[in-house]
Amino acid sequence: MRKGLIKIHQAPANRYLYYLTPKGFAEKSRLTAEYLTTSFDFYRQAGESLTHIYNECERTGYRKILFCGISELAEIASLRSLEHDLKIVGVFDPECKEKQFLHLPVWNSLADVDEYDICLLTTLKNTDAIYKSLIEQIDSEKVLVPSILGINTRSN
Repeated sequence: MRKGLIKIHQAPANRYLYYLTPKGFAEKSRLTAEYLTTSFDFYRQAGESLTHIYNECERTGYRKILFCGISELAEIASLRSLEHDLKIVGVFDPECKEKQFLHLPVWNSLADVDEYDICLLTTLKNTDAIYKSLIEQIDSEKVLVPSILGINTRSN
């Protein structure tokens, strides 16, 4: 209100109506455009990162991929996998209460996971800690990390 972005009018029964001013509408539009630009940039960068990983999987003969973590990155990874001769076997996510994600099975324990060739880190929360936890359970060569996550896998 002080910035001139909204107007407030009192309505009956101790209620208030909030209206965007022209200046407020312009600011909301600017913020929306900024959000969309950031989202599309993330989608593009994630897609490029995943395509690189999937090409490497095809080159080395890895066909069965396990996602590690339910997130927007996992959704993008699922879409990009359709462009390759790969099979996504499911998702390992110890915190997920659901049993399926994108019609894929979800496991809370790695011991319960069906056969897979490679684990692809797809979480967006606590990525460093989850990566370290994974390489304690799986050979680090079998854990792939998209470059968009910014994890240095060489020092781990």
